[in-house]
Amino acid sequence: MKEDEAKQKICPQQLAAVTIASVTAVADGASQDAVAEIMSNCLCLGSACMMWETWEETERKNLPNDELPEGDGWKKVNTGPATSSWIRFIPTGSGDCGLKTKDLECGA
Repeated sequence: MKEDEAKQKICPQQLAAVTIASVTAVADGASQDAVAEIMSNCLCLGSACMMWETWEETERKNLPNDELPEGDGWKKVNTGPATSSWIRFIPTGSGDCGLKTKDLECGA
């Protein structure tokens, strides 16, 4: 999913912390608006979160040994008698939550 889409979904990790904060706020007599503000902080952080997994496309090239691929990020993975194999990973702008499992669906 695109990061903008993910940021509209509820994060289960954030939800746990926010729920504790909102219960504490209610117990301390906070207004409904204050609790709503606290609860608005349980949305996905996208790539700012350590659990975010960025999807990448893999690009491969086989070139004569005396040639280098154009562009950044290339790594040589193999050298043969006449050609070298190169690879690079290009972020797609999409990703997903690393917490997402069959039992725990993010964005409920």
